[in-house]
Order: sequence, then C-alpha cells, then structure tokens
Amino acid sequence: MLEEAATGVAGALVLEPALPGGDHHHHLVCDDCGKVEPFEDPTLEAAIERVADGRGYAVAAHDVVLRGACQDCRPASILAE
Repeated sequence: MLEEAATGVAGALVLEPALPGGDHHHHLVCDDCGKVEPFEDPTLEAAIERVADGRGYAVAAHDVVLRGACQDCRPASILAE
C-alpha cells in the first residue's frame, strides 16, 4: 500500500510505502527544485497532540508539509542572515 507523502515541483506527487507500525514523519518541500526531505520532530508531535486534546479531538492521522526553498536554492544573502 502507498500513501501520499508530499507534492513536489510542478505538482509531482511523491509516494512512500505505508508500512504497518512504520515510522511517522513529515516533509520539507522545496518549491524551486522539488526536493522532498522527511523529518521527525517530537516537539511538533507533542504540540499537535496538545492542540487536539485541548479541543476534545481524537486525531486518527495528520500531515505536515513545510514548503519553501531548500539551502541549495536559497540566495546566499538570505543564508547569511
């Protein structure tokens, strides 16, 4: 079984295997070159759980995709800041 991971450059869909008990991660997507990088962040997971609990939700699943420009595509002037 495959699950949608993120949409990269020009709307290209990136699929990953959906493994039972597999790792849970989110994605950074570069809008310039289309690079898709997975990341894990326990603090983000705790914040999502806190928000859901505070509003009485039982969240079955969630997706987080951060979009922007990767280090290779960002202008040098922005990296120096």
